[in-house]
Amino acid sequence: MKSLSVKIADLKSAQSICGISRKTFTESYGDYNTPENMEKYLEDHFNPAVVIKELDNKNNIFLLAYCNRTLVGYAKVNVGSNPRNLKMKSGAELERIYVLRKFQKQGIGKILLRESERLALKSDCKTLWLGVWIKNLSAIRFYKREGFAKFGKHIFMLGEDKQIDLLLKISLSLKEKMQ
Repeated sequence: MKSLSVKIADLKSAQSICGISRKTFTESYGDYNTPENMEKYLEDHFNPAVVIKELDNKNNIFLLAYCNRTLVGYAKVNVGSNPRNLKMKSGAELERIYVLRKFQKQGIGKILLRESERLALKSDCKTLWLGVWIKNLSAIRFYKREGFAKFGKHIFMLGEDKQIDLLLKISLSLKEKMQ
């Protein structure tokens, strides 16, 4: 990896986000789900109208990772998002960290995570939380190495398939004190 840069997305980034979302999601989950459920999920979540609406919401922040000017991954942070079973006043959801398969294991996910934490702290959020599919063992290991702890589970609908996500969280105020 030669040169990595991270920038905050704007409305002009919608098409690029749709493209990389579809590719990374299919790379990660296509082999584990039916083509019908995959296509329904991709169409419901990664079409231009949905992504433009997400980008237009001031509580959503998309961080785009570029390697030599090629979009290789992104993160989406929802500031002020609190799950029902997490008793907190000020949290942010790390809804997505997606990195193209050929760019994984190069530290890009960690860089996107650090930038997500920084943005959440800047927005006065004290906790960063996320949901991760129970079968995505490499992602679970990554988040646990980074200090996230399990606090529950919830249902994630992939098309018509009910799947279970682990809910993980990290205290940003403790992280801030350690730095």
